Amino acid sequence: ILPMLFLVIAVCIPFAWQKLIPMDLVDFSKSALSAMGFGSNFFFYYASTEYGAESAFLKPLLHTWSLGVEEQFYIVIPIIILLIWKFARTSLLILLIGMMLMSVQFADVMKVSNSELNFFLPFSRFWELLVGSVLAFIELKYGRTKKSLLTQTLPIFGLSLIVYSVLFFSSNTPHPNFHTLIPILGVALILAFCSTEDFVGKLLSFKPMVGVGLISYSLYLWHFPIFAFLRYNSFGTSIYEKSIYEKIFWSLAILVLSICSYFLIEKPSRNRKIVKGKLFF
Repeated sequence: ILPMLFLVIAVCIPFAWQKLIPMDLVDFSKSALSAMGFGSNFFFYYASTEYGAESAFLKPLLHTWSLGVEEQFYIVIPIIILLIWKFARTSLLILLIGMMLMSVQFADVMKVSNSELNFFLPFSRFWELLVGSVLAFIELKYGRTKKSLLTQTLPIFGLSLIVYSVLFFSSNTPHPNFHTLIPILGVALILAFCSTEDFVGKLLSFKPMVGVGLISYSLYLWHFPIFAFLRYNSFGTSIYEKSIYEKIFWSLAILVLSICSYFLIEKPSRNRKIVKGKLFF
């Protein structure tokens, strides 16, 4: 995670220096520091950032909020699971499901009273990741189901839920809340019941789909800052909207850049023979 994050932040710095007015440059530097500490979701919340607002599209590192939530989950939840394993091992699954239900209930309550807190902070987000923890526990303990009826139908139903969310959710759809259960349930059904033998498994095993998955982290990191800087006009003060042809060109350019990043940065950084721990630190 870190090598690509550091690279993207480093590349953003000269563009931020060139494009941003002093006050925005200070905010950018704070967001960069918080992103490197996996806390940018807290920074953007306390900076009163409204995700989806026009001004938010000018913040180059706004997208790192989700990386913060993810890493906070990876730090906090293993500690909680270790404590449960030590003191209440037989109740682990029940307690995981309980935490998941409390988190989604909190998200649904907060969607109206404090939508920014609900969006950025981990309390209303952990349930989305806990679904994966519950699935992993069930598979490790009970194995995967072999019932053909379930493996043939539930992944298709899960994919349908995801497609429905893409087509019918909009910026007016409250999120996260009970609506978010639809795509999360879709993903869970695919993870739990999909195999290489069914339609969904073959679709997701299609090489171009696998390729997009491989470069997805680089794609995620590059796309937002590039489009953010492109939106600034020549005076660095407001949004300059690109034509559809410019958007297509830059989308393809980001795709190529992400492929290069995957092979030149991500893969080598995971190879301990190339980048040893001492060299990395």
